[in-house]
Formats: sequence, structure tokens, C-alpha cells
Amino acid sequence: MATAGISDNVGWWSRIQPWLCLLPSALTLGLALVSSPRIPVGSWTQFYVDTLGWLSFVLGAALRWWSALYLASTPRTALMTSGPFSICRNPMQIGNLLLGFSLVLFVASATFALGFAIGAAACLSMILAAEEKRLTRSHGTEYRQYCHRVGRFLIRPTLFQSPETLFIDAAQLAGELRLTAIWMWLPVVGKTMAQMRVETWWPHLLHLP
Repeated sequence: MATAGISDNVGWWSRIQPWLCLLPSALTLGLALVSSPRIPVGSWTQFYVDTLGWLSFVLGAALRWWSALYLASTPRTALMTSGPFSICRNPMQIGNLLLGFSLVLFVASATFALGFAIGAAACLSMILAAEEKRLTRSHGTEYRQYCHRVGRFLIRPTLFQSPETLFIDAAQLAGELRLTAIWMWLPVVGKTMAQMRVETWWPHLLHLP
């Protein structure tokens, strides 16, 4: 997302599409929860997977908040091209992917990982297509030049540019605070699910990876 505010008003179908993209993740998560875990408890493999999960979570959280601070410092209709948006067109979406991937790692299920990958790819393709069309319509040549200079997902630190001072609009930042109150629980949720899968009283109906 390369604008300082929320996308223009869209129809109900455009609003519901991203939620439909969550269905593969939800379905495969359910399958994973009733499948026997493949990674031994207390093993080095579990340690490495959990470590990667925490790294993914911290990086995703940092990227989301870095992006949110710049968005909250710019007029809502302006084209955001500084800070994290100067090195990548969609830093917020990359942060979302890292946060979601951290949950996959905490649950430690290849089945869930596949569903997450399918859902994330579908969701990103729809969201970015709509956003890029809107920005092209709103900003024209300026946005096309920005797309030519900055990659959609490829991060190029050498392009970084930023004003010396940011003046944050607290009202714009409030939405990110509310979302943070939700995604901050991802490690707790993921590790709780992983623990339930290893309990003897938990139903192990399937043997999916």
C-alpha cells in the first residue's frame, strides 16, 4: 500500500473478497489441529522452528509499525514514497505476510503452511491489483514513475529516503493500535495450538504433515 490513508470506498464484494481468501488458511489450520504433530517436543528442530517463528513475528511487527508511522505522518490522499515506501511499494503487506508466517511456524504444520500460502497469494493478488488500479487513476504519471523506480516486493535499501522529522497524526495511528491489540497475540495463539496438538487427550484424527 503506497498511500497515506485507507483505500477509497468499494463495494461489498471487494470488501468480502479478502475474507474469502482466508478460507484455505482456516480449513488447513483445522486439519492441522486434528493431526498428530511431526516435530518431536523438545527437539532441536522445534527450537529452530520456534526461533524462526519469533524472528518472523518481530520483523513483521517492526515493518508494520515502521510503515504505519510514515502513513500517519502524511495527508491521507498523498502518495507515500518515503521511509519504508521508498525501498519497497508494499512494506505493510510484507509485514502482514511475516506475521502470518510466524503463526504457521508456531503451529509447525506443513498442511497449514500450504493453506496459508494459497490464501496469501490469492489475497495479495486481489488487494494489490485493486490498489494499483486506484493509485494509477488517482496519481497518474507520478505513480507510474514510482512503480518503475521501486519494486513491488523487492526491498532495495539503497533507495531509502526520508524527511528528517515526522509529525504523527495520532488519529490516523489509532487504527494501527487497535490492530496491534489483535495480532500481538499471534505467538500465544500459535504456541497454544502447538501445545494442544501434543497432548494425549487431544483428538488426533488425521496424520497430515
